[in-house]
Amino acid sequence: MNLVPKFLRKKTVMDKLSEGTVTYKRLPETLSLETDSFINAPKISLIYGIYINKSDFTPLYDMLSVYDSYDESIKNQMELILVDDGSPNPLTIPENTFNLNITLLRILEDKAWNSCGARNLGACYSQCSKLVFSDLDFVVEEKTLESLIYGKINPDEMIVFHRQVLTENGYARAKHALCVPNIFAILKSTFLNFNGYDEDIVGTYGDDIYFRKYITSHGMNFKRFGHIRETTPNANSIALEHSLSRDLTGVLEYLKTKQGHTKVMLNFPWEFVASFTFSPSAK
Repeated sequence: MNLVPKFLRKKTVMDKLSEGTVTYKRLPETLSLETDSFINAPKISLIYGIYINKSDFTPLYDMLSVYDSYDESIKNQMELILVDDGSPNPLTIPENTFNLNITLLRILEDKAWNSCGARNLGACYSQCSKLVFSDLDFVVEEKTLESLIYGKINPDEMIVFHRQVLTENGYARAKHALCVPNIFAILKSTFLNFNGYDEDIVGTYGDDIYFRKYITSHGMNFKRFGHIRETTPNANSIALEHSLSRDLTGVLEYLKTKQGHTKVMLNFPWEFVASFTFSPSAK
């Protein structure tokens, strides 16, 4: 028998479930539970830096459609921060199309390889304690996203994801495939303690290589967990048409001479564009 009065005990998961204070289907199996996350408000921000050089926004809408198909209990506790990285044709999201928490921001300069600046902007704007950074052509699988919402991310870890590919029998984990290096989850406090991405590297392809090298040298650990999967095949080639070099020579030479991590963030003009709020359906 527990002799401590119930009103003095810290509420357990079962207490919360019995009181009907959470909408929760299944406990995550691979992340330890973070019981303080049982509040119906966004807990995790999914940050997408997006550059579309054409007028075809299909890859963007395909990505949003996948998240829009998720369970309402998940959609209520996630937000999408979309950062238009100076696209020639500004991104637009039709009203009343997606029932999601969405914030659309726009960088007002078209800087080459400014994805690190876009990610810094999304992180600084986020009101959530957990961040996921992703590319336009990937989504976080539903069960993985649920576990991230209710689970605990430690301050010294970056969570990277197994990649799923489309097969004849549906999506399956890719064999012998490395995790996508620039798609990961991290605490906002940890990201900002590192001063985010180093914007001195803007204009040089390979900012994620530097970021990983930098945080690893300061004690961060990588944890493989869950899944991401591709949404639109060849989404990048559909959305992009530019001649920017993807040669890593530049960043490797940069790392040899780099002295310290800059503390300057958001070194560019930007603006708030629009926001959309998830609306639960009537029961």
